[in-house]
Amino acid sequence: MYFLGNGVEASMETSLEYTRKAADQGHGRALSNLGWMYENGRGVEQNYDKALEYYLQAADLGDSTAMVNLGGMYEYGTGVAQSYEKAAEFYQLASEQGDATAQAYLGQLYEFGDGVELSYEKALYYFQLSADQGNSIGQWGMGQMYQFGLGVEISYEKAAEYYRLSAAQNDPDGLECLGYLYLNGLGVEQSMDKAIELYRQAAVLGSEEAQRQLDLYAN
Repeated sequence: MYFLGNGVEASMETSLEYTRKAADQGHGRALSNLGWMYENGRGVEQNYDKALEYYLQAADLGDSTAMVNLGGMYEYGTGVAQSYEKAAEFYQLASEQGDATAQAYLGQLYEFGDGVELSYEKALYYFQLSADQGNSIGQWGMGQMYQFGLGVEISYEKAAEYYRLSAAQNDPDGLECLGYLYLNGLGVEQSMDKAIELYRQAAVLGSEEAQRQLDLYAN
């Protein structure tokens, strides 16, 4: 949406101008984008109330991205009272439209029983839907299910397969978990060098666990 380098502020202003025009015409994705700008303070002063307002308008028009973002606001209590139940409602709506990110997040709620009744069967179902669409979070979720035997028989080989898919998209969790498998030789041939390589990639992308592992094993 934005151009990097010289003239960043100008490009944001231009983007904001066109986004507002489209939003004023009732364009769902534009309303969702405008909500994202207000939620994150990009090109406008951060304002969670306005973000919520625009997301809700976009969601009413059927925009799944807005539904996912609303779910995120409620899941983490961003500008609203934290509510896993409300998060699950919005993720469910977006999931029904085939939104892979929503499916992954819904899978996580079912995995831990946050706002929904804990169900590994449903977690697996939604993770699989997401992973089949190539979503890195869904792929990582499938890896978790197989690594820990949640609703399926433990299979480190299957876990490694899904973590590789996730890691190939530079997902920090996928990278970190694949590193763990290499560190311990689970489902893959043990390799400290490979583990450290993966941990370094994950740490650069913000994984605190990967950084902790580097502090322990990397010289």
